[in-house]
Amino acid sequence: MDLLMAHIGSDGMDLFPATMIIGFIWPEFLLLGHMESIIYGSLSESIEDLVAGRVASFSAK
Repeated sequence: MDLLMAHIGSDGMDLFPATMIIGFIWPEFLLLGHMESIIYGSLSESIEDLVAGRVASFSAK
């Protein structure tokens, strides 16, 4: 769980307060929110890397 929380620190901070509040009422939602932010965070990082790679290869030509 600590590893999960550490990863969220960078990607899902905007969602964190809302998921915490709902998480007290419905614990499964808390976990779902964390998983979603991890998936979204890693997807957006991959897309950023892809775009950066394309821009770098284009400007190198």
